[in-house]
Amino acid sequence: MNSKTAESLKIKVEILASSVAAKLPFDIETAVWVAGIGDELAAKLSKVGLVAPRRIKGSLSELLSMYRDEREGQQARHTDQPPHDYQ
Repeated sequence: MNSKTAESLKIKVEILASSVAAKLPFDIETAVWVAGIGDELAAKLSKVGLVAPRRIKGSLSELLSMYRDEREGQQARHTDQPPHDYQ
């Protein structure tokens, strides 16, 4: 990465940090920049709380499988609880 690109990245990260610290939304230019960055940088920024995590990408079959697994886990947690008596 050349120094001009590094400086540009530094400025964007500072803008993100300022917005998060002030609990304000990003300006349009920054939001467009965040939408256009790669997944690797987005993951790094998300890890430190500067941007929201990216949505999961995958085929419909993979997403449905993940959803089914998540739902089964939720149902298993709920079956451990005693039934409610609504009398």
